[in-house]
Amino acid sequence: MAYTCPKCGGTGIFALQQCPRCFGHGTLIEDSQGLTVSWGGIVLGSLTSFKYGSPKVSTEDVTGLASSYKSFTGANGAATHSGMIRHLIAGDITPGTVEISWHGVGKLGDAMVGNVQTMVVTHPQNTIKFSLNGMLLGYDMTAAVNAVVEGTASFQLTGV
Repeated sequence: MAYTCPKCGGTGIFALQQCPRCFGHGTLIEDSQGLTVSWGGIVLGSLTSFKYGSPKVSTEDVTGLASSYKSFTGANGAATHSGMIRHLIAGDITPGTVEISWHGVGKLGDAMVGNVQTMVVTHPQNTIKFSLNGMLLGYDMTAAVNAVVEGTASFQLTGV
């Protein structure tokens, strides 16, 4: 989603020249620059990466005794074996996963692992804002002298 360039106010002109931020278009398209993330109301900081794994489906074998056979032949043209063609249907669907990296603060704690909370990702211009319910599977954080806290966390989405 596009939003109005804050430098030129949507005119495309800044200081009587082409706006250096939107290159004269007057609008900007959001990117991951400046996205912030929170989980359970705890602001973790600025996202450096966000990886979404899609839902996964299991299959159910519904092969019946009347299912068709297929003969398999070897390189010499002789039949090597035959087998029944399996019939599969979609079974249970497991919701997706999310893996994030951020820099900012280190407020996650061991007691939070296994809890389900709402993850909110927000763009500074509020052009992107989405919420996902996710269970914290685990996290890692690094803190060094004269550096910001960096962290990674993985979440199992709950599908609700």
